Amino acid sequence: MNLVLDGANIARQGVDSSGNGTQLRAALDRLLADDHTVYPVIAQFRMSGKRAFPNMEWVNEYREHPSVHFVQSPSGTDDDAFILDLAIQLKGVIVSNDLFRDHKERLGKDSVRYCGSKATHRMMYSIAGELFLPDPKFKMPVEEAVEALPPAVEFTTPVKEKKGSPKQGSGSSKSRSSNRQSAKKNRSHRISSASVRSSILQHGDLPMSVQKLSTYLPKMIEKATGRKMSKAEIRSEAGFGNRSWIEIFSGMSPEIVIDRSGETPIVKAGTMKAKKSGSSNRNRGGNRKSVGDSESDRVRNRDALSIVFNEIIEDGRYRLDSKGGLMSRFVPWVKVEERMILSWSYVCQKYLKRTNVRLARMNSADFFELISSIPWPLGNGTGKIIRHHIDENELILWRG
Repeated sequence: MNLVLDGANIARQGVDSSGNGTQLRAALDRLLADDHTVYPVIAQFRMSGKRAFPNMEWVNEYREHPSVHFVQSPSGTDDDAFILDLAIQLKGVIVSNDLFRDHKERLGKDSVRYCGSKATHRMMYSIAGELFLPDPKFKMPVEEAVEALPPAVEFTTPVKEKKGSPKQGSGSSKSRSSNRQSAKKNRSHRISSASVRSSILQHGDLPMSVQKLSTYLPKMIEKATGRKMSKAEIRSEAGFGNRSWIEIFSGMSPEIVIDRSGETPIVKAGTMKAKKSGSSNRNRGGNRKSVGDSESDRVRNRDALSIVFNEIIEDGRYRLDSKGGLMSRFVPWVKVEERMILSWSYVCQKYLKRTNVRLARMNSADFFELISSIPWPLGNGTGKIIRHHIDENELILWRG
């Protein structure tokens, strides 16, 4: 997401009017770690000189970061106006505790996004020492693709003609050549998941962290295809949607794998897919049993899911509820339904780490066969799971 930072507002939060550049740096570190592109807007005289904010020595180093773009508002101008107009052009989110109410009339329909206490595209924050704390209740909107304005005047480089006498039929040959060149120019490389994976393997200096890889991905795409694209455009064209980058890279297995053993997930080059041998083609009509269907794999997957449930329960990341519990006190024959609710993404993440199998891609019948083969996670194991339901990010289990 494109984030436009109110530099003066962040630097002065909780301190006197002199401000503190360390707070702005903490904001950049926190937001870059979440894979955002940041545009800190700050008055020119606050960047350097006698009236600059203290502790701004780090600015030149951060200019080299591909996801940091400093915007200096000229002295004597309203930096809030630059912040709002830039956010509108980038279709981004403003990071500021300023409500911008004095710009509401000027912005018109865009004021719903950025002005007032109920703005949908303005994220508030707090500062705790050297920590930058974004509003935990702020819901980041869906990232929108930014369309670049076409040039006012189209400019083409003239082609120099070779000297010499023209040959017979050269007119038609030149016409065919120009048609081929225009067709080649108009035929752009379509970005897909496979081309993204290929670009990473060709131009990515693996291993590297998920955050760093996603930051430099547009450069890799440009080297591989010649197309300049933002991360939002790559997501849209490759069909990644709003999935996290770690989930996207995990789906490129086995050529690309995620090492989760350390504190920070690392992207590494995996193994290439093995080609089918001639013998496998000859046995195409025979009764073959896939590896995933073998008894040993079923036992391994069942035990792994049981361990995942036990770890989640030990962490306390679940909740229980029941239907009919109150009525059963007065009407004994009323059936009580006991349910357990867990985070679906957390279950998938822990299971993937243990088995390298993605539960989210498993069809409903196979998943129910797997989940019904393990006992109820709580108690002495006498109960069993008789039903399940996935609602957004919640996995709901029924006990039988």
